[in-house]
Order: sequence, then C-alpha cells, then structure tokens
Amino acid sequence: MAISKQPRLLLIALLALAVLSAGCVLYDYRTGDTISNLEKMGITNQSVNLTPDNICAPLNVEKPCFCMVCKNDTHWYNVLSFLGSWFDADLKGGECRFDACNMTTFTELLESDGDDQPRAFMIGHGPSFASTASAFPYCNFSLQMATKWMKSPAQGATPRTQNPARAACWLERNVLPVYMYYTNGSAISPSWMGTFARSLHDNDAYPSLIVTEINFNSSDLSAMSNVKQQIVQIKQNCPGCLSVLGVRSGDSYAVNEILSDPTLYGGRNLSSMTDIVGFGFLANDYQYCDPARILASNIAFSRFVLSNHSKPTIWLYAGASEGNNSDGSCYFSNQTVHDFYQKAFAAIPGLVSSGVIGMSFYEYADRTGPLPCAEGEGCDYGIISSDGGQKHPEMNTWADLCQFVATDRYRNPIMFSQNGKGFVCDMFQNWKIYTQISTQVNTEQGLKTSEVLPMPKVDNITCGEVCISGSKNPKPGIYDNTGKGFDSAHCVPFPQIENYADDLDFSSTYFRAIIEQESGFNASARACVNLTNYNCNYNAADGSYKTVAQVCADAGIAPENCPEECPSGQKPCGMGLAQCIDMPGTVPACGGAAYNPFNAGMSICCGANKFAQYLSAATNFINSHWDELSACEHGMNSSEKSWAAYYLASNTYYGAQGLSEAKFQSFLSQRNGCAGQQHYIKYLRDNDPLEDPGNSYGADVMSRYFEAVNKCDSDCPGK
Repeated sequence: MAISKQPRLLLIALLALAVLSAGCVLYDYRTGDTISNLEKMGITNQSVNLTPDNICAPLNVEKPCFCMVCKNDTHWYNVLSFLGSWFDADLKGGECRFDACNMTTFTELLESDGDDQPRAFMIGHGPSFASTASAFPYCNFSLQMATKWMKSPAQGATPRTQNPARAACWLERNVLPVYMYYTNGSAISPSWMGTFARSLHDNDAYPSLIVTEINFNSSDLSAMSNVKQQIVQIKQNCPGCLSVLGVRSGDSYAVNEILSDPTLYGGRNLSSMTDIVGFGFLANDYQYCDPARILASNIAFSRFVLSNHSKPTIWLYAGASEGNNSDGSCYFSNQTVHDFYQKAFAAIPGLVSSGVIGMSFYEYADRTGPLPCAEGEGCDYGIISSDGGQKHPEMNTWADLCQFVATDRYRNPIMFSQNGKGFVCDMFQNWKIYTQISTQVNTEQGLKTSEVLPMPKVDNITCGEVCISGSKNPKPGIYDNTGKGFDSAHCVPFPQIENYADDLDFSSTYFRAIIEQESGFNASARACVNLTNYNCNYNAADGSYKTVAQVCADAGIAPENCPEECPSGQKPCGMGLAQCIDMPGTVPACGGAAYNPFNAGMSICCGANKFAQYLSAATNFINSHWDELSACEHGMNSSEKSWAAYYLASNTYYGAQGLSEAKFQSFLSQRNGCAGQQHYIKYLRDNDPLEDPGNSYGADVMSRYFEAVNKCDSDCPGK
C-alpha cells in the first residue's frame, strides 16, 4: 500500500528547517563546553565521560548515515491510516533493515511511492503484549513496539512455547514485536531459540525482534557460548527477523567478545548476524538518584556500541520507582520519577543520534515485571498501581509526553552516524519535545495529578489479549445459558491478571470470569467444605488439615489480618482471589514455601498456572478424541474446539472429571453409536454426580465471560 506523496513532501519541507538548528547532539561532560542540545536535559554530570573528539566533524564518505527502513510485503486495509503520515500499516512478512544513506537518499525514500519507508523512534511499554495493549489508548494508539518477556516458569527451565500468531497480529498493525528471552541465566538454550525463531518464520511473523538471554553473566564461559549460539539460531531459522544481542547495560566486554568473534557460521561471523544490541536499566538499581545522570550513562553505552561496532541499540526496558535506591543512600520521590519520564522523552533526539532505535518502559502495572527486586528498594515501576489505579504524577507525565510524541506528525526518524561522529545525520531531528515539556510538564507550575482519560476504544487495534476463538460461541445453549453475570467494576482491578494470562497465552477476560465465579474479586475469600472432603487440604497420613490461622501463620500473615475460621465441622479449601486449593510449597513459580493465598499476586499466579495446565490437558484431550467427539450429526464441530477446551479446563479447575477416560468411555457407551446423547458437553451437564454446579461450572464461567466481553470492552468475539 503506497503512502500519498503530499504528507512526505510536507515532512521534507518542515524537517529540512531542522538542519539550521540541529547542531551536534553530544555534550562535553569533561569541560562543560556546549556541543549539543542535550544540555537541555540537565545532563551535566562530570563523571559521565563521553569523548567529544571529532564528533562534530563531517564524515568524508558518500553515505555516512544509517537509516532504519521497513518494507511492507503483505497488503490489506489500513486500519491505522489515521495514526501516522509515513508508515504503512501492515509489516507482516515484510522486512526491516539498516541501510547506508545520506540526505539525498533519505528524501528520495520519503518521496517514493514504493513499500520501503523510514522508521521513526519507537516507544513501547512492557513487560507483556497485554501491557502494550493497556498503554495504547493513553498514547493515542501509537506505540510502535510491543515488548514481551519470554520467561522461565522455574529455575533451570526454558521459556514456555510462544504463539506466533500474536506477533503476526502486531505486525499487521505496524507495531514491531520484541521477544526477550529471560531465564536469569539458568537455561540459555540455543535449540529452544531456534525452534521459536522457526515458528515465527513459518507463520510470516517477521520482522520481529528476537533478543538473546538478557542480562546474562558474560564472565560465565558457558553462558557466553550459548548466547553466541542463540544469535546463530535466530538468523538461521528466521532470516527475516532482527537478531538482538541482549547484554547488561555497560557490559562492553560482552559486546566486544561477541561482535569481535571471528568464528564463521555458514560463512558469516557473529557481527554480521547481529542486527542490534539491546539492554535495559532500572533507575533504582543505581547508587545515586539522579535521572539525568542515569540516562546519560546509558546514552554513553549506546554510543560506545555505535562508535566501536557500528551497531544500533534498543533500550529494552527502562524505569524508575518511588522508593529507595539499591543501597538505600537516596530516595526516589514521585517527583523524581516524574523527572525521569521528562528527561527520558527529552532525550529522544539525542538517543536517535546515538543509534538508539527505541525505548520501552519496564512496567505498565506495578509488580508485573520479571526482574528480582532487592529488599528495601523501590519496586513499583508502573504508571498504574497493582490494584489498577492510576499513579500521579507518573501517569500524567508519561501520558502527556507519550501523546505528544505519538501525535506529532514529524517524529524523529531513525537516522544516525555510522560511528557516532558527524552531525550531518542529525539533519531531520525534531526538538519540539522541549517546548512541550516546558509548557505542559513544568515542575514549577505544579505536578499534574488529575485522572488521565484514555482515547475512545478502537475495535481490533491491539493484540493484547489471546482470544478463545476467532468466531463467536457456536452453541451458547450448551456452553452457557446459566444467566451468571459479571460486575463491570471488576474489569480493571488487579492488572496482574492480564500479565499472567499473557505469559501463558490464554484469555485474560476468561480468567477474570473465573475469578468472578470463584471469589467475586475478594482477595480475602475462603471456601469451607465438610471435613470429609478429601479433595483438598487433607493429609492422607493422619487425616489432618490446616486451619485458616495455620495457613496465615505459614504465609506470615498477622492474626488480625487473617480471615475468620470456617464454621464447626468444616475446613478451609480454596482461598484468595483465584481460590487455589494448593497448600504452600506446591506452586514453586508463585512463592513456593512462602506462598500466601491471600496475596493477590500469588493467588492470581497460582490460578493462572493451574488453568493453563488444565487448558493444555483439555486441548490434548479434545485433539486425541476428536474422531469420537465429532462422529455424530449433533456432536462437536470444528468451530467448537477451542470453546470446548476452555469449558473442560474450567470444569477441571472446579474439580469435575470431564477429562477422565472413565467419564469419556461412559459417554461413548451411552451414545450407543449415535442413538444416545451425541454432544459430550451436553452429556456432562445432564449426567452430573457432583453437587451444584458440578459439570455446569464451565457454563457458569462462560456466562460470566460473555458478560465481561461486553462490559470490559474486549476485542475478542463473544456470544
């Protein structure tokens, strides 16, 4: 799809004016002499020793700059036509690359009617695709990258399998997916990476960015070797993907060791296989609380990579939290965090000229990021709190500046010097962000604390939720018809729900329906059952069980904060938001021995992991028995597969036996060919030995789900 020529010509006319004022985009931190506009950020710390030698000298080469260019290969209707003037909407199956360029070739590219278009500086919001989707309406639906941490479910385990359709979905919306491999160094697997990269390639889910193990220990020879092999696997299995070497901020040894390795793999060395170097940082991990100084040190590292290896960088995560820094020597106030956002956005022109192609913020909601947080250190890096409420002024500052960058028609194009020298590549820099900061986010005028309103919803514009199916429920009479509702006030609280569901690739709206069914979103809820119930909280050796008080004591909950005991003759079973029946220690990924069922995050983690296990088992059950399930005229049809999987997984979550072979054989026996009940779900509901709701539990959840789809503005199809 070609972009009209008029907006490009206007872009050229306006941005050409920037040549007169752009200047060199560095600052001499040793002498204090001004050689850049970056001093407007207030970055003047003497300890950041960027070398300014010759950086303002023009380069005596024909094409001294790199331009990031993306090509649209798969054409469809332009759902984002109202968002930007120089981007095609659909990048699925396309290409992104870094071309040598100059002012002439860049303007020719803008004027052309071809599918190659320059990319502008990208902003993202992690740590999941769900976070990107949630942040989208506060940034005018114009975030340009979606970061997803591919996390290890347990120490020593590789990340979970990823669904390539989600990357393809973002690419169709002009958003570059960024997949970050993270196992805390415990399972750096080249083979897993190769399989994942191949899945993206086979589903045209490129040009996605794939990051090697992030923050690996470069002094560990085995880790270094595995990261090198991950780069090889990315490029060999997904040539259209962009390979990103993930390192710790400031780890110049790792960069030099890998990019200077002369070993050839299929005729290519690691440098030629590496497209980008990626790293991230959290302000509270530093031994000082100066946002400008922290940002400057990371700009310096990006310039090191550019000047020594001619590689662009991407800031994979960045954030600041109210609270102490790493050693407790200083404190980040909410005003300091506001200052961090202000300076981060102000740095965009300097970031681009330093070879940085984009910046993603670490958390949308507090406590959803995967990195460990030191005791006593600020750990809340989101712009909303863990209960879903906006944080002020953090949300105000971020939203003001993100919206300005999003709606400014003339964003900073990704165009930078090949080695960090020469100001000729800064010709199209846009410095209007400084005016925006001084007029809208001026600390002296008072910090904004009003509620930020999102943009009105636009259907199908994000890919933040995994949908149960691409089509509506084919047989609602069988699957729901119970009239159970969903409280619209429960659409927002506990944003961890979206992140856990995102990690596990299942519908977050459906999981909200489960929590509505289980606890009504009461984090202190506890279910009581008769003492003769052996399905939960039962010690087979002596028949003992734990009281509510004992559960609280194990979790370190003070007696005054513990829910009341069950009535006489009963014992606690499910507890907390998700009503997990697991006792402490049985859910390693959710706290292990310190598992607290009344901690919202731990309970959500437990419930999400359990449901994901049951959903996988239900899917396998349906696939392995599909011939029998679909054998009769009124049996299941293919459009029901995913709905049935969610239904059966829900029943298992409750404790029903729909996945047991004995139950299935009973169904086949009564069916007697096709003379009896032909539909397995209907059979389960009609022949239910359990107390209410039994095998109709899934129908109750489905009914709540269809209510939630409408009330919570889900992009997924409902009833």
